[in-house]
Amino acid sequence: MKWRRIIVPIVILVAVLLALWESSVGKADPGVQSDIPELPVPPPLEGYDPVPRPTIPALKHELTEREALEKAFYFDSLGVEWEQSWSPDKLDEDPDRIAVRLYNSRSEAAKASGRDIWYAPNLETSAGKVWVITIKGIANVSNMMPRMAEDELVSSVTYEFSARTGLLLAVRTNLLTEE
Repeated sequence: MKWRRIIVPIVILVAVLLALWESSVGKADPGVQSDIPELPVPPPLEGYDPVPRPTIPALKHELTEREALEKAFYFDSLGVEWEQSWSPDKLDEDPDRIAVRLYNSRSEAAKASGRDIWYAPNLETSAGKVWVITIKGIANVSNMMPRMAEDELVSSVTYEFSARTGLLLAVRTNLLTEE
């Protein structure tokens, strides 16, 4: 235990000296001339456009509502087990079960669902308009989302697709709560 009484104060002293040395190293003497010349600010690049441009190629035509529903059904079939199955062809049987909306951007879609999310301008531009498809009903999504326990059920699954590129942007679920 004697070595602790000697080592601890030495470690503290070294840490204090290093902190003092580090804080004084970066400070230049105002009277000393620097050898580094001050560079002028470069002019804007010719043809530079500060408006973000898409980074992902677009489809030949924007994704239609029917195509977005078919994509949702495809992804849904990969791992969601519904108590009551659904398909795009059976929408007329239970029109309140599936909500399909088109938003002008991912941020607008997020705000409409009560989420305060900001997306980088290039991501917003690449996505373009966004289809949001929410399927209501009791389901098990543990095959799709491995972090969920097998006995955890959800009350809805929401898919977001870019109308511009057709890509799946997000999948969200709402846990089923006992009321």
